[in-house]
Amino acid sequence: YLKYYERGRTEYVNQKGKSIAEWNAEGANIAVFKADITWHKPARLGDEIDVVTVVEPGTPYRLRMAQKLFRGEELLNEAKIQLVCLDANMQLREFPDELMG
Repeated sequence: YLKYYERGRTEYVNQKGKSIAEWNAEGANIAVFKADITWHKPARLGDEIDVVTVVEPGTPYRLRMAQKLFRGEELLNEAKIQLVCLDANMQLREFPDELMG
C-alpha cells in the first residue's frame, strides 16, 4: 500500500504549486524518514481505493502526515508518515514554508 501513500503525498505537494521535480531542482528533496503502518483489512485486485492525506503539526525539519486507505467507507490501512527535506547534497534542511501546511 506504500505506493498509494506515495501518490497521496505527491498530490499534496503538487497542490502547493510545484511538482516534485521542481522542488528537487530548487534543492528541496523530500524523503520518508519514518512510516508507522497499521493494516486492518486487505484490498483485492480491482478494488477502487481512496487515499486520505492530512498534514499534522510538525517542526521546520519534520513534516508529519496521517494517511488512510479506504475501500468505500471501509478502512483498510492507516499510516503515520514523517518526512524530511534534504538539500542538493542530501543534507538535512528546513522545509520550504509552502510545504508545511
